[in-house]
Amino acid sequence: MGRLGAGRSSKFTVRVSGSPVPGITESGSLPPGVTLVDDDNGTATVSGTSTTPGTCTVVLTGADAVGSTTQKFTLTVKA
Repeated sequence: MGRLGAGRSSKFTVRVSGSPVPGITESGSLPPGVTLVDDDNGTATVSGTSTTPGTCTVVLTGADAVGSTTQKFTLTVKA
């Protein structure tokens, strides 16, 4: 679970492991102003500034040439 403050810039890292190094993608909708960027090294950065309080759930997928795994991720933007 992640938490952001509405109107405040926030940033955190998501990590996966595997060989070869997995890529990370998201499906679902992050809040307006928040993005997930795959750092191409087994991590992804979730960052941005959202002014819309609320909770969203996205599915994060770590995938490499061998297979993939998914995890639900809940992000809350507090007023």
